[in-house]
Amino acid sequence: MKVLGRRSSAVLVIIVLAASAVGTPSETSATSPTDPGEPAGCDLIDLTAAPDEPVTIRVAHGFVVDEPLWLIEAKPELTTHRGVWYETEFTPMRANEDRFTAFQAGEADMITASAPALIKAVAQEIPVKAILLEIREAPDGFQTTFIALEGSGITSMDDLEGKKIGIVDFGSSTDYWARAALTQAGLDPERDAQLVVLPFPAQEEALRSGLVDVAVMVEPFYTAAHSAGGVVDVFTSLEATGLEQEPVQFINVGEAFLEEHPGAVCALIEDFQSTLEWYTDNIDEARQVLVDAGFIQIPVEVYQASQDYSRPAEGAIDVSALDAVIDDMVRFGVLAEDQSVEGADIVAEGFAPRPTD
Repeated sequence: MKVLGRRSSAVLVIIVLAASAVGTPSETSATSPTDPGEPAGCDLIDLTAAPDEPVTIRVAHGFVVDEPLWLIEAKPELTTHRGVWYETEFTPMRANEDRFTAFQAGEADMITASAPALIKAVAQEIPVKAILLEIREAPDGFQTTFIALEGSGITSMDDLEGKKIGIVDFGSSTDYWARAALTQAGLDPERDAQLVVLPFPAQEEALRSGLVDVAVMVEPFYTAAHSAGGVVDVFTSLEATGLEQEPVQFINVGEAFLEEHPGAVCALIEDFQSTLEWYTDNIDEARQVLVDAGFIQIPVEVYQASQDYSRPAEGAIDVSALDAVIDDMVRFGVLAEDQSVEGADIVAEGFAPRPTD
């Protein structure tokens, strides 16, 4: 699958407005707390008082699961604030590491990243904060699934000893799930199996050619592999970790950008919530829009037949679920104990929506 980046033509404009008693409040002054110690956040920003010019947000994103984010650019009529508070400049990057590298090089203001990659980045003091949760592994949606060939004798986590298991990258969610499955089966991930790094589009071919014994599947590759036949499911992400649900893909913003342009960030959050609601209510139409816009280049029938992940309402972040992942990353050897962080330290307080129930 190939996903094309869509770059806006807007020129980056850094906006610094002087606040005055009678003028429109600046983006910075709009977030100033009224009481000492009160956290700044979206509740303190009046999004009807837009700046003179929108700021460009450079977004480094992935090749899968970013549909509501892509719709901000592919179907801008769903948004209220794009073109007013902000413009977007999208750049697709396959690996989490590439996106964090772009951020640290000053080439991206906002990036999407998996939970393990984000946690490790914050542990390494990379100055980013999560503002939205795009997808989670949960019973009410598709769960990332590891598959094997029919007749291989591999049907469960108990059959993984000595096997070559496909992951997307070390330190990624797929690495975490593979290590969790091996640990749950009483095996040592460092000694009793081999983890092979391959991009998602190459996983099925690697399985069928014998390069790996077990491949990791996200949608739409899972549906494509099963449509071709000859494969069996081995285990899912939640079977590996034993968690009830798990946050997977976050949208994150640089701390400096958030401090300088909080209004633009809050505006994008609100627009994302609008595109998310429309996407979940009109998934077939939304997917066709993304195909037509060039974000997805696979057979439309495969894409339309694929299952969707669980998408939390309003992109809300459950910090307790994030803490559970951090604990398990330490337990399964993906994160060193002395690098453990708190979920609350990862999330942008006052900006990231939280579950209401």
